Amino acid sequence: MDFHDVIEYRVHVRELNDVGSALDFTSLGNFPILEKVNASINCEDATADEVERVEAAMRDAVEAHPNHPVLQVERHGTEKMKVSNQKGQKVRACSSFSNLM
Repeated sequence: MDFHDVIEYRVHVRELNDVGSALDFTSLGNFPILEKVNASINCEDATADEVERVEAAMRDAVEAHPNHPVLQVERHGTEKMKVSNQKGQKVRACSSFSNLM
């Protein structure tokens, strides 16, 4: 594979949310021969909803790509994710979430 065939994303969900960055992965369209997207997602201090929004944005960008590359997602730091309680407050989670992909 050529170096343009595979893109590596490293995303820290909490930092992405803290800076208010848009979940825009449309730059994938700049690589017309793209075959695979490897996404490493740092889930530490993020909620499951926040992580799922990032993953959904990545899936949408991959599905919109004319070459329909394969998306491989790896979650890291799941043992340090936060969960929202009934009042919407974030609390530290004690258990690990499994990888969706």
